[in-house]
Amino acid sequence: MSDSYRNTGYGYLYDVAIIRIILVILLVLYHAFAPFSGAWTPIEGYPDIRSYWWFDKFSYAFMLETFVFVSGYVYGYQVKTKGESRLEFKSLFLSKFKRLMIPSIIFSLLYILLLQDINQPVVKTLYEVVCGVAHMWFLPMLFWCFIAVWLIEKSHVPSQVAVLVIIAMSLLPIPSLPCQIHHVFYYLPFFYAGYMLQRRDISLKSLYKPNVVVMLTIAFIALFPTLTLSKEWAEGLMGGVISVW
Repeated sequence: MSDSYRNTGYGYLYDVAIIRIILVILLVLYHAFAPFSGAWTPIEGYPDIRSYWWFDKFSYAFMLETFVFVSGYVYGYQVKTKGESRLEFKSLFLSKFKRLMIPSIIFSLLYILLLQDINQPVVKTLYEVVCGVAHMWFLPMLFWCFIAVWLIEKSHVPSQVAVLVIIAMSLLPIPSLPCQIHHVFYYLPFFYAGYMLQRRDISLKSLYKPNVVVMLTIAFIALFPTLTLSKEWAEGLMGGVISVW
């Protein structure tokens, strides 16, 4: 086992430990400042503070994509260290259904009962519960990312071809599909990238170098303001929020 892991009985993956901490902090900050970016209903009577708008956009800029990347990276590590049994459909489906879909269903139901109209048709309620409401959309989406990688592996498509197809599909305007499947087309490239790094024995430790960190920071600082302002301009032009597929 690589020195990037410590034998704690289940192979804790230290490569992503610091990334997870950063992502949790960004998640908290994003939701704290969401009312100032238009993601949530603005606070009545509270001034529009532009710096808070920027802070919220920064917190959200790469957060979800990195969450998905880390999930793929950890899954790739599990497959590599625990064998191909991790790619058996029944085991994978049941494991991820318990960890992702069941929490999504439970909290979606609670959300509807506490915050939505409980007099809506039962069929509509059941559909929303299965698909995930509000913030729960992320869990079904992640569930289908695991299933998508299983399909890729079982089809024995060369990884180079799979990467090209995944990227091409992520650029298509996919219509809304049940169970958040349409979101998978955007997030799958990040999940698959993390997965393939582990399958090819490429550790994230290679990124934890001063020159790499400085280069990535400079690239982010250069691109983030331009892309953020461009998106805001496009949203103003189209009269609505532009979101991920």
